[in-house]
Amino acid sequence: FKILIILFIQTINVYSHEIEYTNSFQLNGKINFLHEIEAVNEDGNFNAVIEIPAGTNEKWEVSKDGTSIALELKNGVPRIINYLGYPFNYGFIPKTIVSIDDGGDGDAIDVVVLSQKKLKKGMIVPVKVIGMLLMKDKGKIDNKIISVLVDSKFEKSNSIKKLDKLYPGILEIINMWFENYKGIKIVTSGFVGKKDAKEFLMKGQSFYEKNN
Repeated sequence: FKILIILFIQTINVYSHEIEYTNSFQLNGKINFLHEIEAVNEDGNFNAVIEIPAGTNEKWEVSKDGTSIALELKNGVPRIINYLGYPFNYGFIPKTIVSIDDGGDGDAIDVVVLSQKKLKKGMIVPVKVIGMLLMKDKGKIDNKIISVLVDSKFEKSNSIKKLDKLYPGILEIINMWFENYKGIKIVTSGFVGKKDAKEFLMKGQSFYEKNN
């Protein structure tokens, strides 16, 4: 019973993380998004920081130092995705890095968060990792962790196979969106299960710990 209370309090704290907008293009958190949030909770679920809510097409991303999340600028102009809006919530797993030495981009590991509600920018939410989309962007590893929001209807999908069974076509939607959202063809190599996804995350955690 005490364990359940502790986990409940942890969940409340995760969802109630305070943010403030410095202007319409940037928000700051009371704690550092990259360095002061654990990748994994005591119950084994991961934390995801939301950069882009489902249904939107503005490209927001965390700053290199982790202090803010801001609208990305391209040639001084806000970057707007010239495609369908994000069909899922999107963000990253804190305290992870995709090593440049291993062919990555040196950023935190990206995560797709499936839920039946739009989450808000800057939210920190507990997720269950169920798989990963293998992907490269400009020759660099840019894999996308596939996760489901804890306490959502998607949580019944505890694997990629179960997700495909319960929500036919959803994997094709995710894959097709990532292949085309930049206006150029992106190389994807299919989905892998939760074991491979968690190994990728553990490697990203290990590299982060060695370099911070």
